[in-house]
Amino acid sequence: MAVYTQAAETSAKETLLDINTATAAELSAVMIGVGVKRAEEIIKLREQLGGYTELEQLLDVKGIGLKTLEKNKALIRIN
Repeated sequence: MAVYTQAAETSAKETLLDINTATAAELSAVMIGVGVKRAEEIIKLREQLGGYTELEQLLDVKGIGLKTLEKNKALIRIN
């Protein structure tokens, strides 16, 4: 059973959008409440930071609050 669980977790991680490599188009297509302009801001901050290290850093993007972050946590990841 543990092998199945590990395989399921690996599969889920592969389907999540990596915010450190995603394009603005990918971010806006996958993330709830994020359009192209906000996605571009996510990328701008990513470049300033040298990459995200935790999802909570998205709160520093104008227009992304706790509600938006919570809605998207199951859709995105940091690799």
